[in-house]
Amino acid sequence: MRTLVSLDARTLMAWATELTPLRIPLGHEGRRWVELQKPTSLELVEGEGVRLETSGRVRWTWKGMGAPLRLRRVRALIAPRIVEGGTLVFPMRFEHADLVRVPRVIEEAIRVRVEEVLASEKTPLRVELARFLDLRVPVRALERSIHFDLTRASVYVRDGAVQLRVEIDAAMEQLVG
Repeated sequence: MRTLVSLDARTLMAWATELTPLRIPLGHEGRRWVELQKPTSLELVEGEGVRLETSGRVRWTWKGMGAPLRLRRVRALIAPRIVEGGTLVFPMRFEHADLVRVPRVIEEAIRVRVEEVLASEKTPLRVELARFLDLRVPVRALERSIHFDLTRASVYVRDGAVQLRVEIDAAMEQLVG
């Protein structure tokens, strides 16, 4: 069974607005994080991902000290993709990040470290599709259950939408008990 989910920019903007503010952990026992506010704009970039503009805060620690720093403006590119095991990840790369009252050299160092977490396949922005779509639906009248299993998935930005294509196998199993 093949399914195509297509999300246009307006739908994505509505979701992004509902999901924000969003605090993303960056490790160090919760002492480092980035928090994104409601987006001011969202654009689909064909073949690349979703570009959004927003503001926010970053909490960064150094030698045991740290404080939230205000992000006046952030432009980020989120490039969704499927990685091994059927996981949908949303790596994020900052195209522009303007920290308030922070020298450019420190701002750049923080941006690089934040991207080491957010832009990798280990990003905390992820959905375990294989586990999410691993369903068993009992059909008592048939004394069987239908087991759905993710076999393949892909995601891309094309034709003005983020498109998620999944292939699912379905098999019948005898109900136990």
